[in-house]
Amino acid sequence: MPYNWGYAARWPLHAQQQAAAPGYNVFVQAAMQAAQVPAPFQELPLVPELAEEGDMINDFKVGCDPEFLILTPQGGTDYAMKYFPHYGEIGYDHGGRIAEFRPGPSKGVLPIVKKIQTLVNKTTAPGKLRAGAICNGEPLGGHVHFGFSSFTVKPPAGQGTKQGHMMNERGVKVTKALDALTKTLEHLDILPKNESVQRRQGMYGYGAYGDVRDCNGHMEYRTMASWLYDPKVAFLCLTAAKLAAADPDGAYEALNGCTSFKALGNWIEQYGNKDVNAKRAVEKLVDKGLPYVQVDPTVDFKGRWGELGV
Repeated sequence: MPYNWGYAARWPLHAQQQAAAPGYNVFVQAAMQAAQVPAPFQELPLVPELAEEGDMINDFKVGCDPEFLILTPQGGTDYAMKYFPHYGEIGYDHGGRIAEFRPGPSKGVLPIVKKIQTLVNKTTAPGKLRAGAICNGEPLGGHVHFGFSSFTVKPPAGQGTKQGHMMNERGVKVTKALDALTKTLEHLDILPKNESVQRRQGMYGYGAYGDVRDCNGHMEYRTMASWLYDPKVAFLCLTAAKLAAADPDGAYEALNGCTSFKALGNWIEQYGNKDVNAKRAVEKLVDKGLPYVQVDPTVDFKGRWGELGV
């Protein structure tokens, strides 16, 4: 079944609501008109799928749309809509303020990370590229998509658990497992612990645990911070998320309350003889110790993606 990965097209309605507010930035209104923003929530062209060879435990594809900010030399926010269209492999969201990468889906994680590397290298916007959980008051997410339905009844586009829609049994189990994983990654400061807390305390509660949306019939988990600040962290987060979604009961049992990098590594390692991504994560990342995947999220990540390290 085809999936419209990472193109939920929920921004136009949000932007129109903002544009109606008194004093809204005139530049943004003009840019919306120039870009000929389409009607809210319309279906968009499918992005191409990516392929990876080798054994994998998942029977579904994985996708993502990690967000980032473009910063001015003075550290302010440079509007992403000045450099990117709304739709496409690199596009803008949040009313034009932030950008996101939208690689095609894949059963394996390595092609996704390689595609993100290509997109980073294609990014010609001036200024620092900033990921993490929050910057200049702007929440940033590393949203992960899974090729299966997680709701009992398909919600309206752009809606999910925050609007009270009920998940099916698979969605509930996978979300519990992903929350346990995310808490572990934050506790270990692989995902930025302090920034993630700050993001959740914001007005709209971005990054709340259990935040899941329907995205054109598949599951979008929205709790993780944007892991774009380093390809090693990206690969580890995506691989671990894939494993948790494939074996949610095992993941929750191993990771609920987990505070140990060794325990996290042991959990990933148990899949090593059945999943090429798990095997690679252990050999390239876990075996090198926790400091290897504890990376400053405030860096300009353009320079980090020259070599993947995985």
